[in-house]
Amino acid sequence: MPSPKKDKRYRMIIANPHKIIDFGMKDSFTYVDGADDTVRQNYLSRHAANENWNELTPGAASRWILWGDDQDVEDNLLSFIVKFGLEVPPRAIIRL
Repeated sequence: MPSPKKDKRYRMIIANPHKIIDFGMKDSFTYVDGADDTVRQNYLSRHAANENWNELTPGAASRWILWGDDQDVEDNLLSFIVKFGLEVPPRAIIRL
C-alpha cells in the first residue's frame, strides 16, 4: 500500500513476524517504473556493500520488489513473499 511517510513510496505490513516496512523513495524512478538494465545494475552495485538483502528490511524490500529480477512489480512482490517464506492469509490485501 502507499506509505503514509512523506519520503517513502510503499508500506508493507507483515503479520508474522509482525513488522511494518516503509520503503522506496517517494519520487524515485526504479526498474519496475521502466529504468533500464544499466540503471538497475548501477543501483545494485551502489547498495550491495551497505545493505543486507537477506533480512526483512526496507533495503531488501526496495532491492527485491522495486529493483527485482522482473520489471513487473507484482511478480517481484510474489518472489519476495516466497524468498522470505512469508505466509499470505487467504483474506490478505495485496495492493500497490
